[in-house]
This record gives sequence, C-alpha cells and structure tokens, in this order.
Amino acid sequence: MKLKIANSKLLIPLIGYLLILGNFLTSCSSSDSPERLAKECCDCYQEMKSTKNVDARDRKLNECANLQMENQRRLQELGIANDWDETQVNDARNSFEAILDKCPN
Repeated sequence: MKLKIANSKLLIPLIGYLLILGNFLTSCSSSDSPERLAKECCDCYQEMKSTKNVDARDRKLNECANLQMENQRRLQELGIANDWDETQVNDARNSFEAILDKCPN
C-alpha cells in the first residue's frame, strides 16, 4: 500500500508537467490562422444549431461565444508574435469576421 501511495505522489506532479509540456508544444507548433480560428468558431455554432435540447443549445451557445472571444485573443497574439503591421492586423480581423459572417447561425 505504501508503494502505491508513493507512486501516486509522484504521478500527480508528473501528469502536471506532461500537461504543461503538451500545452507548450501545441502552442509552439500551432498553425493558427485567421481562417482556421474562425472556422473553429463556425463549426461550434453549427453544432449548437443542430442541438435539439434548449438547455444544451444554450450551454453550447455560451461555449461558442467563449470560443469566439478566445480565438479573437489568439488572433491578436498571432499578430503580436508575427509582428504584423496595421494593415496585416486589419486584414486578419476582416478575414476572421468575413468567415463568421458567412457561417450559418
């Protein structure tokens, strides 16, 4: 039993480190683009639209709105990381918004 407890004490920090490492590797190798970020939001809204239960649909709508805000933040971070000028920032925002506007809500 002591061996099991000792292993679990080591396992919890190990899992934490692995999650942090995975998140770091995902963010470093991310292929974010305005189009991909907007499509991710659009897919969420389409999934929400196909949900029949009203409560589940409301929950999904909230999830999609949060995803949209998060992806707009990620788009901003993408511009900072790539040192975009004002024109590039505006083009990226316009591309993101255009895709969302075409998404059937």
